[in-house]
Amino acid sequence: MPLSVEDRGVLERQVDNFLSLIPQYVEMFRDKQSQLHIKEPNDAVLGFVLGSINTSFAPTLTHLAFTNRLTPDIMTEVSEIVFRRIAEIRDRIFDTG
Repeated sequence: MPLSVEDRGVLERQVDNFLSLIPQYVEMFRDKQSQLHIKEPNDAVLGFVLGSINTSFAPTLTHLAFTNRLTPDIMTEVSEIVFRRIAEIRDRIFDTG
C-alpha cells in the first residue's frame, strides 16, 4: 500500500516549511560555528533540516505503525520523497550565502 495522498501532502508541506526556515538556520549555525565545533555550517544545516523533516513526520509514521499500515514500501516512498528534495534543500542553503 503506498503513502496516502493526504500523508504525502503532509510530508511535502513539512519539507516546504523547513525550506522557508533555512535562512534562519544558516545564520544560527554560522553564528555558533566555533561554539558547536563544526567545520562546515552548511553541512550542519543540511543534517539539521533532514533530521527535522524526519522528526516532524514521525507522528504520521507512528500512527501508520499503530494501525498496522506502515510497510517497507511506505518507508521507501518517504525516503524517496525526501531524497528527491535534497537538491532543493542544498540549493537553498548555498543560495542563502
